Amino acid sequence: MVNRYSDEEEDVFQPIKQEGEEDFISVDYLDRPKEKKVKETHKAEAKPEFKEEKKEIKIEPKKETPAWEPSKSNPSFGKDEDSFWSKAGTWQFIALLLAITLVAAVFTNGFGLTGKAVASSITPSEAEQKALGYINSNLLQPPFTATAVKTEELNGMYKIKIDVAGRQIDSYVTKDGKLFFPQGLELDAALPSVDGKDTTPAPEATKISVDLAGEPVKGKADAPVTIVEFSDFQCPFCQKGWEVMKEVEKDYVAKNKVKLVFKNFPLDNIHPMAQASAQAGECAHEQDKFWEYHDKLFANQQSLSNDNLKKWAKEVGLDENKFNSCFESKKYESEVAKDQQEGLKAGVQGTPAFLINGQLYSGALPYAQIKQLIETELAKAAAGNTPAAVTETVKEVENTAQETVKAIETKPAQTTELKVSMKKFVFTPAELTVGKGNTVKLIVANTADIKLGYEVSAFNADKDVEAGQTAELSFTADKAGTYDIICNSACGSKKGAILGALVVK
Repeated sequence: MVNRYSDEEEDVFQPIKQEGEEDFISVDYLDRPKEKKVKETHKAEAKPEFKEEKKEIKIEPKKETPAWEPSKSNPSFGKDEDSFWSKAGTWQFIALLLAITLVAAVFTNGFGLTGKAVASSITPSEAEQKALGYINSNLLQPPFTATAVKTEELNGMYKIKIDVAGRQIDSYVTKDGKLFFPQGLELDAALPSVDGKDTTPAPEATKISVDLAGEPVKGKADAPVTIVEFSDFQCPFCQKGWEVMKEVEKDYVAKNKVKLVFKNFPLDNIHPMAQASAQAGECAHEQDKFWEYHDKLFANQQSLSNDNLKKWAKEVGLDENKFNSCFESKKYESEVAKDQQEGLKAGVQGTPAFLINGQLYSGALPYAQIKQLIETELAKAAAGNTPAAVTETVKEVENTAQETVKAIETKPAQTTELKVSMKKFVFTPAELTVGKGNTVKLIVANTADIKLGYEVSAFNADKDVEAGQTAELSFTADKAGTYDIICNSACGSKKGAILGALVVK
């Protein structure tokens, strides 16, 4: 409330009261000895005589200056801090402060006004919280929790060092906070180009060798790609890896391109049922039902217990008495320890970890990445870099070639009978040899599911072959040389494509 005083010339403190206000008494009035209440009147004779008491007021400005005394002639000075000028100064200061804050916010993008990049990025702290929230809510089981050790910006992403029960791994979060990668991979080696040749060849890393004797294996023994998985039945990341391996089984193991090998790596310091589950798996392997039991454990990971390990053994068809005896005696405790020591020697630091043709990859890799790694190894095998590159197609070609040689050797010189397989615009064998002047009898089996045809234009030989049928064509090879065998009009858009060669000696 603003103090207003009367304009009387005498030095009298008498407030002017507005309607609805309480009686006002000045500070000086309160400091005086108690005396009679003065009547509210403007008449001089009703005003009591008293001596004004001087009061010194010190004001502390922003910069320190000596205290000053207000003028005696102005009764406004020397009053309480709630004076009009005091209040006005406070609000002016607040308004100025708000104005400065607003300007600073605009120039530092504090309100997100300057573009998409600011709006789509999150801070390192926010990335940390999102990653920890996902891990603790979806991947870890109580009482274990993940904590962040360090967060930094690296290669356009946030690198977060995660600690779980003393074990640390480097994880990554995209700056928009949408993608989380449990572990990064260094992609130093160049992938092969479309034609199977490395455009930027690099020396191949040293392959890691582990003992696979007696281990659970799924897939053909001579498959060109071998994946050795080090895993923990109670590890949530390993359950994700199990789901990815089911896709690998469907797309590659079933087609004899990949074989899977399982090795134990129980993290029993954070997973109390990991060791018992690993030993139970070995007991199931003893009865040739490891993979059925393996799938059962991962499918019921949240319910691992000694009683359930025994119950599930019976459910997958194991001999209950033999399993229980094996499990309770801890028969395979040393075998599990051997797997784990071998993993440590190979460089395994956490689970799951995969050796793909001897190269170590850590973490629950997504299927797309696993598929790319497999395809790279298959390409190397097809290029002859791996002894296991002999595929079923190559074996089929070899067998057909042997049959052709036998046919040539057993026929009279004047007639050469050649048995040929035609499949999807390919002749097997691709090169046929006869003697000049011989009558050539081609017996062509169309193993494709569509009608095909071929011709040897040099000898005016042309023949269509229905799907799944065999056709014969005879002609005389009366001139020496090498001549193309091509697709005829029955091949449609493939007309003119070279199927093989006829060598006339």
